[in-house]
Amino acid sequence: MAVAMAAQQRPATVNGRTVSQAELDAIIKLAPAEVRPVISKDPQELLRYYGVVDRLATMAEKDGLANESPLKEELALARMQLLATATSGRYFNEHPVSAADEQQYYAAHIDVFTSARVKGAKPPAGSSAASPGADFDALAAKYPNHDFADVIGKTDANVPEAIRTAIFELKPGGVTKPIALPGGVYLFRLEGVDVKPLDEVRGQISQRVGNERFLQWMADIRKSVTVEPAGR
Repeated sequence: MAVAMAAQQRPATVNGRTVSQAELDAIIKLAPAEVRPVISKDPQELLRYYGVVDRLATMAEKDGLANESPLKEELALARMQLLATATSGRYFNEHPVSAADEQQYYAAHIDVFTSARVKGAKPPAGSSAASPGADFDALAAKYPNHDFADVIGKTDANVPEAIRTAIFELKPGGVTKPIALPGGVYLFRLEGVDVKPLDEVRGQISQRVGNERFLQWMADIRKSVTVEPAGR
């Protein structure tokens, strides 16, 4: 952040005290949404805003507001929430996803990265044009399929399982039998099957594995929580 860099190069003093870079970064994050754009672009305004907040906080401390409810509880809970957020963020740093983890996930979920290039046709139900041995290109030209894309993922839940199963049972050049669905009758010719290489999806896999581990970690913490409702 430009403001942060400027402040770091020349340490500033606000209300008689040197302001650290961490404090400036923190106050930008905690500032109201309508204030943040202004103090982020103007170093002087950032320092002045910090000074105003510092003055008001000092007044509050002097008046003992920190010991009054509900502010007392809100301050304690705000600290607790910040610590919880920091702990959650640290989890990812302390549990990096290794290349071996990525390879293992890729091998176990290869279908996720597999897709078929197809050409489809949607002839009228019972049409003799869809009989075995018919000219598929002519059929597709006369009755084009506009309901499904020309690339179908092996695990794409947006495509009916009947279509995916039929397509991935084919060899390139093969044509499915007519597939009757509520939206009509479909035929597909398999043009080819593609599998994304690991290097192309490594970042995606790393994020998935990291998130799955984090969610499991959070689930374990949630299970450890004990709750005793009031009045029991």
